[in-house]
Amino acid sequence: MITMASLQQRGREQLAHLQPPTGQEEEWQYLRPAQMLPSVTTTEGQPLAPHDAPWQPHLIPEAHHGLWVNGRWCCPSALGLEQSGLWFGTLGPHPSEDPLWQRLAGMISQHPATQDYFGYCNLAALGEVAVLYVPKNRAIAQPIQILSYAAAKPQGDCLWVQPRCLVVLEAGSRATLVETWLSEDGAPLWHNGVTEIYLDDGAHLDHVMVQQEGSHTLHFQTTALSQASHSAYRGYGMALGGHIARQTIQVQQGGPATDTALSGLIYGAADQHQELYTTIDLGHPHGTSRHLQKVILGDRAHGVFRGKIQVGQRAQETNAAQLSRTLLRSPKSRIDTQPQLEILADNVKCSHGVTVSQLDADELFYLLSRGIDPPAAARLLSYGFAAEVVTQIPIPSVRSALEAWLMQHTASGL
Repeated sequence: MITMASLQQRGREQLAHLQPPTGQEEEWQYLRPAQMLPSVTTTEGQPLAPHDAPWQPHLIPEAHHGLWVNGRWCCPSALGLEQSGLWFGTLGPHPSEDPLWQRLAGMISQHPATQDYFGYCNLAALGEVAVLYVPKNRAIAQPIQILSYAAAKPQGDCLWVQPRCLVVLEAGSRATLVETWLSEDGAPLWHNGVTEIYLDDGAHLDHVMVQQEGSHTLHFQTTALSQASHSAYRGYGMALGGHIARQTIQVQQGGPATDTALSGLIYGAADQHQELYTTIDLGHPHGTSRHLQKVILGDRAHGVFRGKIQVGQRAQETNAAQLSRTLLRSPKSRIDTQPQLEILADNVKCSHGVTVSQLDADELFYLLSRGIDPPAAARLLSYGFAAEVVTQIPIPSVRSALEAWLMQHTASGL
């Protein structure tokens, strides 16, 4: 029988043979985690907070909510979903012989993207797993929001929180998931999260990811996705906060006629360091993938984007496209971007492209000539650059909140 303890033991056994990346590895050349890892880490849960909790403004009014506080699940607010076979809750420390419980537990850490140093760190610290399970041919009308909030003690050790989520959509099912990551400023904090997603035949998931961590947070997040035939995934990633933030997204298309779409925004100011590594593996015929990535950097911010599309030999009649566009608003900001396209099939339609630019002088002059002051003109152009991504988000309240955030922060002139 699978238990949280047995999964923890597996993580510890794997860690015994691994070392943290040193920066010599190609995918870690801009970071040196071995030097950054705190020598002492703690994970202290907090009780359920009152109505005016700091995360309250970030809750989506129309959604079912689940809440992580300092890495512990504290808000089983969507138990009503357990009716009709839908389940939104946790796999906890007390094991169950229920076949569904065991089946879900057996899916944890099976995706290759989770089988690295930080994935096993998360597994070794596993206490409970947030689960969204949607049975065959069912749909959840309301969005599901999983919000992770962390606050370290000002004089305490570095807090290391490691939430883990498992999303399983059976054949023909449909859901909308929003993951939100927040933290307070003032004390060092390390977020090391893992989300595993499994979509069965014909399932459809809209997935919104909003990272607004504090300026003292090191944020590592892995999203691992496995898709079966005719399934569809729409991922929207907003990387806005953190001192050092790195997100890894790996997609495996496991059947024909599979559709994957990613769109995202990276925003960096001050001395933020933002990284995004994506891999989309198309291994079957008639697969499609689209990826649009926008990056806005100012001050001394540094961005890294590496997007890889792999088209296997069996993936005939594949259609894959990737475009990365970066707007540098400061002479000291910097972007390292590398689109990668590996094609082994001979009947495909694939493309990738990258642009790096500053604010367009003609567009800026046009706004100035209409009586708009320079800061407002720069703000409007920056917002227009990001709007192509933000306006795609399917939840109106989330879209409106992000639009307001962008208008406020681009007003600062970066």
